[in-house]
Amino acid sequence: MEDIGSAIDTQFGVKGRTQIYRNLYAVGHLGATVFDHDTYSSQVIDSHAQFEGYLGFAMFGSSPANSSPQLPDGSYFRLASGVATQSGPTEIIRLKNDTDPDRNQLTSVFYGHPLAGSVFGWPLDFYLTPGYVYHHSSDVQGSFDEYVLAIKAYYTFDWSVRTRLGFAEGISYSTKISHIEAKNMEEKGYQPSKLMNYLDFSLDVNVGDIFSNAKLDNLWVGYSLHHRSGIFTTSSAFGRIKGGSDYNSLYLQWHF
Repeated sequence: MEDIGSAIDTQFGVKGRTQIYRNLYAVGHLGATVFDHDTYSSQVIDSHAQFEGYLGFAMFGSSPANSSPQLPDGSYFRLASGVATQSGPTEIIRLKNDTDPDRNQLTSVFYGHPLAGSVFGWPLDFYLTPGYVYHHSSDVQGSFDEYVLAIKAYYTFDWSVRTRLGFAEGISYSTKISHIEAKNMEEKGYQPSKLMNYLDFSLDVNVGDIFSNAKLDNLWVGYSLHHRSGIFTTSSAFGRIKGGSDYNSLYLQWHF
């Protein structure tokens, strides 16, 4: 049996409840585990991350005050520029980054349409976010396009400089296979796929708060990790593959 050894995995998630009628509540949980590099390198592990969630009903004797559901304040556009990395999400979270030596780059624009705000009483906002990604030509690949459709969630910390953590999951279709994905798949013995799972991890701050300028309250600046991968080798939708690509990017996001 394969011995993975010791490893540090990262877990995060959100859970909550909302009142339906008197003591009857809808309850839900959404979480993810991002595997350590040693764990992911195992032949029995199929992806960088594992996801879990549930929705259900429960009875409680008492409840927090109920507030009316509301949408986030407006839509947004996000413009980003990024460089490929040979590191996976776990290494990047631990500030261990190995930039792609070929420095393959992308530029992306995403639109965010509000779906729900203050979910389960948390400062948690959800958006439907389609996006277009342009992969620039380099010494090892030609230029090509990528199209994304995902659900993005933001958790806002109401500090003196407002700060948000974001996470998105969806699907990504690439018109060509990037050099870094082709190399990754070849090393693992898989055929690459144009259709893959899409993840986005982000951290941003409010520009208006930084400069104490109310005119910039709708502008955010931040970092995001653009990630494409096959979820499981047993998933025919993503080509039954393991592996993918990651890009570190910086962005500006304007809400309107």
